[in-house]
Amino acid sequence: MSPVRIADIQVEDGVSGVIPNTTNADMITVSVKLLERAPYIYTYRTPLGEEYQNPGSKEKSISDIEALEDCAALCSQEEAFTCKSFHHCDYEVCFLSATENTDGNEINSYDVCRHWIFNLTNKTFEDYPTQKVYTEILTAIKNRKFSFSILYKEEQVNFEASASLHYRTPDPEDLVKVQFTLEASSATIASPDVVQNVTTMDECLNVCVLWKAFRCQTLIHMRLEGQCLLIARDFSVINRTELVPHSQAFIYSRSYLVDYKPVLGGVALTTSGPVYTKVDHIETCAMYCSKEKSIKCLSFEWCYDSMECHLHSEHFLDVSGGGDYLLNTSCIHFSSKTDNIFTRYGNQGMPSTKHKLALVNSDTSSCAKLCTDDPDEVCESFDFCSECHQDDYGVCGQDNEGANNLCFIGTHHLGERDLKLV
Repeated sequence: MSPVRIADIQVEDGVSGVIPNTTNADMITVSVKLLERAPYIYTYRTPLGEEYQNPGSKEKSISDIEALEDCAALCSQEEAFTCKSFHHCDYEVCFLSATENTDGNEINSYDVCRHWIFNLTNKTFEDYPTQKVYTEILTAIKNRKFSFSILYKEEQVNFEASASLHYRTPDPEDLVKVQFTLEASSATIASPDVVQNVTTMDECLNVCVLWKAFRCQTLIHMRLEGQCLLIARDFSVINRTELVPHSQAFIYSRSYLVDYKPVLGGVALTTSGPVYTKVDHIETCAMYCSKEKSIKCLSFEWCYDSMECHLHSEHFLDVSGGGDYLLNTSCIHFSSKTDNIFTRYGNQGMPSTKHKLALVNSDTSSCAKLCTDDPDEVCESFDFCSECHQDDYGVCGQDNEGANNLCFIGTHHLGERDLKLV
């Protein structure tokens, strides 16, 4: 892939380990913002003065190809032969040719056919689409070939990738953008439920989130028209015949993955549950878990080796103590976020006398899970302190000076007489 597609790289170390209340300081997380490759059609040109040509009988034909970009992508990705040109006919059939001209006897059964010739010189590598880049990364991790070494204090330190997560969201760090997944580009939908006039994609995403008449599940941002199309249906149930080619339109769906948190280390629960096959992305697996009717799905694994999605009625924290899980598998485990059911009050907390320390080196989701599952008493609230210094003693207590990621749970809640947050 082209390195100019890497828009940003963030490196963090000392992330939480597999088991809550531990820290794996040897693990490093690298987050990469990867732009999609340039459209394939930009590497093709139409013959000067001969744009409209019929295909030939020796050309490979593929039906139901409405978008010109899809036809160009098929030509560029053809593996059986070197595709040097293609014909796109009646916005529905794509013909791939091994020559720059019509190959074979001319086919005259279409109303309009446009001819495009490959026009990229000095090509040094194949610039894969993001999904194929991700597949190549997963294959390298599986075969233990994603590794490198760095010279540190005159010694070579070796690193090997153990997992890779692909978030198809405009920005996983943004509270609004993380709720959406890019489903398709260069297409729109013929009959949306609502059309709103907006300028930017950010405005369109906000309109969808704040829409009151129905829950907006799918949106289309049409940049040139300055329009935002809202749809109540999931993109997964929209018939593809409803899609209309449009070069400056982008389709987003509400993300299901945003409600789950990954547990790294190749974790796979040994408990049984529904299994879905031919699942090509973690987002799809998250959708199955959220919509499952046979069990109350609290967690899932997406296994990239077998393309399977395993659902569980158990949260990882339910089984972590008993060891009902495997490590170092070719699966990525996600458990539901339990902190979503609580209201957050930032930079303040219960007085230190009103709660008890439950975990260190934890996170908000694990802390919330401990509160909801506390067998000894009715937990009404929890406090999470990322650090504990002198200014924080009123909440975290002097005994925890210097500790990080502290989880406190308590039986008190806001609204009790004379109870105030510190």
